[in-house]
Amino acid sequence: MKILITGKNGQLAKAFLSSLKKETSYEVKAYDKKELDITDTNNLESICSEFKPNIIINTAAFTKVDLAEDPSSKNFHVNHVAISNLALFCMKEKIFLIHFSTDYVHDGLKETAWLESDDTSPINKYGEAKLLGENAIVKHSNNFIIFRISWVFSENSDNFLTKIMKLANENQSINVVSDQMGKPTSAYGIAKAVTKILPSLNGPMGIYNFSEFPEASWADFAEKIVYKASKIGLIKNEISINRISSKKFPTRAVRPKNSVLSTKKFQSKFGINPTSWENSLDLILNKMSNNR
Repeated sequence: MKILITGKNGQLAKAFLSSLKKETSYEVKAYDKKELDITDTNNLESICSEFKPNIIINTAAFTKVDLAEDPSSKNFHVNHVAISNLALFCMKEKIFLIHFSTDYVHDGLKETAWLESDDTSPINKYGEAKLLGENAIVKHSNNFIIFRISWVFSENSDNFLTKIMKLANENQSINVVSDQMGKPTSAYGIAKAVTKILPSLNGPMGIYNFSEFPEASWADFAEKIVYKASKIGLIKNEISINRISSKKFPTRAVRPKNSVLSTKKFQSKFGINPTSWENSLDLILNKMSNNR
């Protein structure tokens, strides 16, 4: 089976390459934006006519949430228009499409974990574009699965973990929001789970939440990062986390207060239980320590 991965330089693509290299039954090719721009249909057709993939794992996305508020950004073009074209292409060529969406399709007002069946009502432009991308896939494809994921981290790319590590080594204290809740999820956890279910993917599979556990605030997550990284020498100085409210940390794009995703549907369908994000954090920090 042939698998094509878009967004080669992103943290999720790198995690998939790590996971899939252990599987000898798959031929995998990954392309960065310069090699395969998903906004260019001709480019997509050219690459696929040569490689002839059975599955496309689309990790390419515009993920700069605050910049997405700018009407001149590529947010809607990449996260909606390009995804619509990708879905149409995959349907025409009978290619199974694996796509990743976000917890930001919700408004964050629900007090319990979000289900896939809950109404969507994004409160920022990034969430709006990602939801339109979801809808386009559902409308135009008959061979797909969409995963809503949250608070993704790894040692690669620009994410919460790498930002906190950088700030912790440059400051004595960091202000971190404590009233936004979610489930931190490692890129490797996502890739490992999806790799396991590849043989069972067929037809219009629908939308599934995937996240690791337990739920935490951004401040909780930051405290764990600092504590664990300090223990293994990745952070040298004393650092404190100042827990603040969202009102004291305004951002251009409004963030949902509750981004906790329920994974019951995924667990019931595929029989796979997500792992603890603290265990994933340990593995990633140890990898960072070994690579110094």
